[in-house]
Amino acid sequence: MTHLYIFGAKSLALGACMAIEHLYPQYHVCGFVVSDLTGNPEVLHGLPVMELSDIPEKAAPIFIATPEDVQPKIVEYLQKNGFHSFQCMDSRTEAGLMGDYYASMDLFPGLKTSDI
Repeated sequence: MTHLYIFGAKSLALGACMAIEHLYPQYHVCGFVVSDLTGNPEVLHGLPVMELSDIPEKAAPIFIATPEDVQPKIVEYLQKNGFHSFQCMDSRTEAGLMGDYYASMDLFPGLKTSDI
């Protein structure tokens, strides 16, 4: 099982966490990572919210689930701190992930372009 951390602690990160846990059981989400705990919850979805310095394994993959406009700064921050295994969740990735998640539970069927 691969340990995974999610960067972010708001709604995008929570949705990504729930979808990853449901769709990809080979990944174990260990917690949420933020650059500063100020203004963030201590626990989200039963998992700890921690600062980057609290992650024990720098090789662990990090899934960046934040608004796209702040992701370049996050990538720079991760690299500066020795983290090099990460993936950004852009709007297309989010749409696919959440679409698959909801479809797997028969919730919110997707609107097809042929329906418009």
